[in-house]
Amino acid sequence: MCKQKMTIEHAVQILAEKRQAAFERLALDQANGDAIDPEQAASVLEMAGKTIADLDAAVKAITDRRAAAKTIASAGDIEKERCQVDRELAKVEAKLAAAQAEYARASGPLIARVEQLKRREQDVQRARKHLHATARPEIKTELQDVARRQRELHDELKIARSDVERFQAELEAYEKKLTDLPTVLQEPDKLLYQQQAADFRERVGGSIARAQTKVESLIEEQKSLAARVAELNQEAMVVL
Repeated sequence: MCKQKMTIEHAVQILAEKRQAAFERLALDQANGDAIDPEQAASVLEMAGKTIADLDAAVKAITDRRAAAKTIASAGDIEKERCQVDRELAKVEAKLAAAQAEYARASGPLIARVEQLKRREQDVQRARKHLHATARPEIKTELQDVARRQRELHDELKIARSDVERFQAELEAYEKKLTDLPTVLQEPDKLLYQQQAADFRERVGGSIARAQTKVESLIEEQKSLAARVAELNQEAMVVL
C-alpha cells in the first residue's frame, strides 16, 4: 500500500514537471519570436496553473538573461579596446607633458622679465609722483586751481545740459498743447493764439540756444584746461 502511494506521488510530480516544462517551452518560443497557437498556449497556461502575467514575466526573465549574457560576452572586446585607448591616451599625455615642459622652459624667462618690467613701471610711477611733489610751487598751485575749476565745470556742464533738456521739454509740451486746441476759432482768437505761440517759441528757443551755447563754451573750457594740465605735468617733470 505504501509502495502504491509513492508511485502516485511520483506520477503527480512528473506531471507537474511536464506542465512546467511546457510552460517554459511556451515562454521560450515567445521570447524567440516563434509562431504560437493561441489555443495551445491557453491550454498550457491552464494546465500549468499560470496566467498571462506569469508568461510575460517568464519571457522578460529570458530576454533579460540573454541581454546580460550578451553584455558579458562583450567583455573581451571591451578589454581589447580599453588597452588600445589606454595606449593612445598615454601617447597624448606624453605629448602634453612635453609641451608643458617646453612651455615652462620658454615662458620662465619671459614671466620673470614681465615681473621686472612691472617693478620698473612702479618705479616710474613713484618717480613721477616725486617730481610732482617737488615741483615749483607755482606749478603745484596752478594744478590745484585747474583741478578745482575742472570740478566746477563738471557741475556747471551738468546744470547747463539739464537746462537744455528742460527748455526743450517745455517747447514740446507747448506744441502739443497747441495741437489740442479747437481747429475752428474766431479770427481775433486765432490771431491771438498765433501771436502767443510765436512769442513763446521765440522766448524758449532763445533760452535753448543760450543754454546750448553755454554747454559748448563749457566743453571748450574743459578741453583747454585738459591741455593746460598736460602742459603743467610736463613742466613738473623738468629737472633743473
